[in-house]
Amino acid sequence: MVKKYIDTADNRHAYLFMLEVIVAIGIFVITASIIVMLFVRAKDYDTKTRDIHEANAYLTNLAEQIRLYDSSEQMEEKLTEAGFKKKDDTHYEYENRSYVYSVDLKNDDGLVDFNLACFKGKKEIVQFDVEHYIGDMR
Repeated sequence: MVKKYIDTADNRHAYLFMLEVIVAIGIFVITASIIVMLFVRAKDYDTKTRDIHEANAYLTNLAEQIRLYDSSEQMEEKLTEAGFKKKDDTHYEYENRSYVYSVDLKNDDGLVDFNLACFKGKKEIVQFDVEHYIGDMR
């Protein structure tokens, strides 16, 4: 009778140990899946941030270059020299790796309005407007 009681007690402890191991493994699996998900999300954020930074730097440099030009003709000439292709009278595009940079020019009696944008695929990453006066400012 005592031996039967000891066997039953050992089995009870074995079940509790097994249950404890299963709970510990479950917690480990849940924690590991959350951590993997966070690493994937961090990679996505890093890629988006890098895209925004590169597009913003390129468009800012382009805007500063455009402000140096004295005439619309010189501006259009320099854009085509830089690799921009004229799509219509006021729209230029330049493809660089996976980015597409676009420039829309609107000339109104010496005041030129630029709409600069960068796209990755069909999604717009950065866009801003620049106004520049061309001509005599007296």
